[in-house]
Amino acid sequence: MFSFIDHNFSTKYWNKKSCEIKINNIPFIEDEIISSLLFYKEDLTKYQKINKSMDFITAIDNKLVISKNPSMLITKNESLDDYIFRLENSFTNSWCIAYFGLHTISSSIWDKIRDFSKKLNNNLINRPLGRIDIDCFIGRYNSTHTGIHVDHAHNFSFTMRDGKKMYTWDPLHKNINHIKYPEYNKYKNDSIILHNNKDRVCYFPHNYFHVAESPNKTSVVINIALWDKDDKKDNIYTYINQQLSCFVEEKNDINFYSGAVNLDKNFNKIILKINELKIEKILIQSIINQLIRDTSFYIGVPRPRKKFQKKEIFSIEKNSILQWYPLSDSIIFSSNGYCAKIKKSKEIKNLLEDLISEDRITYNNKSEQEKDIIIKLFEWGYLE
Repeated sequence: MFSFIDHNFSTKYWNKKSCEIKINNIPFIEDEIISSLLFYKEDLTKYQKINKSMDFITAIDNKLVISKNPSMLITKNESLDDYIFRLENSFTNSWCIAYFGLHTISSSIWDKIRDFSKKLNNNLINRPLGRIDIDCFIGRYNSTHTGIHVDHAHNFSFTMRDGKKMYTWDPLHKNINHIKYPEYNKYKNDSIILHNNKDRVCYFPHNYFHVAESPNKTSVVINIALWDKDDKKDNIYTYINQQLSCFVEEKNDINFYSGAVNLDKNFNKIILKINELKIEKILIQSIINQLIRDTSFYIGVPRPRKKFQKKEIFSIEKNSILQWYPLSDSIIFSSNGYCAKIKKSKEIKNLLEDLISEDRITYNNKSEQEKDIIIKLFEWGYLE
């Protein structure tokens, strides 16, 4: 699905320069994108509790509209072409709408981003620590309303409707930051131009200046953003350093495997300090952050929950991982960005080990505690 992430990409382009890479088809289906966009009209507040980055913004005549404009959102029973036609007839000038956080809603999109993250991890020597977002940009506009800017995220763009161009500049062009349309036109000759067409993926590194234009046609682009830094990890490290007077250096430890886990090596010295000061909540929060990060493959938000369906036998979803961390009297277990705590016992330990070594697991012969774990893991997407 993401076969373009290979040795050639990782050595020639990754974190070095903008590029276009030919692909046979994009990894996203129109129906799954439309069904995700529908939730922004009625359920945005609900999903923002799961992912604070989920939102939508609109821009008219290259200026951000401060107050939300729900009339620009897609409505039920509209196809993508119907939606575009309505917006084109509502706004004769420059307009754009951006939907952020589609993976918060759609399990199929979340699964694709997980596969993307695994592919990156297998092909990159030193992948970034930050979360992964997936966003949708629709519009016919002269320029991005922010003008030339830096995202601090690696960007991969897939096109559903042609028309967009991205002008990108390497980090040495610091003098162009925040210049807006049309003043930046004189710098275009120095840019690397990316053409957002269906037959290619467009990539630019996290520190590249860029601005988008789609002046002649309404373009639809799905963007994967891979953030350079892990905000949650930065926050917990800052808190630890302030509270414990124990400096912790951030390192790139990635644990994409199932089973019992330890805290990252750079936490070893703070565990001694935590035990000394008896501040267990910092340890617990560090464990939870790490489990959510690693079992979500750095997506940072959980896979959309599914409703439990009782069965005699459940199968293991092989692309997911299950991790746990044993405490003195309990176990924190995690999969697909979720965490829960359960009382420690040999029975529970055996169940967890069976869940990573077997292809299937029976339900009816289990204790209530074991059933509770199975129910959660089905809702989280580890069991099918």
